[in-house]
Amino acid sequence: MGLSLDDKFKNFLDVLKECNNEILEMKDEDIETHIFENFDTGVISFMYKDLLNEFKDNGYINDTIYKKIYFTAQKNNVIAKNRFMEYRIFKKIRSGRK
Repeated sequence: MGLSLDDKFKNFLDVLKECNNEILEMKDEDIETHIFENFDTGVISFMYKDLLNEFKDNGYINDTIYKKIYFTAQKNNVIAKNRFMEYRIFKKIRSGRK
């Protein structure tokens, strides 16, 4: 048996809590793990359209939240990965590495 809807919603909220600026203070390896393993997996697992519909249909979220989360999750993968790559390039340039 899979997770209950309550458990899925708790995990969904945990993923939302990961959206903060504290990750910018982490080491490169930790940022990479956070973005590409923890957060990315969380978005894929708990912010996909069918589950968001289930949350909405059962009163966990309203239509406004649904739309904001769905569209944010879709573009977040691209934005997060691009920012991390830009960050790594910037660090290389500052340190004189190519």
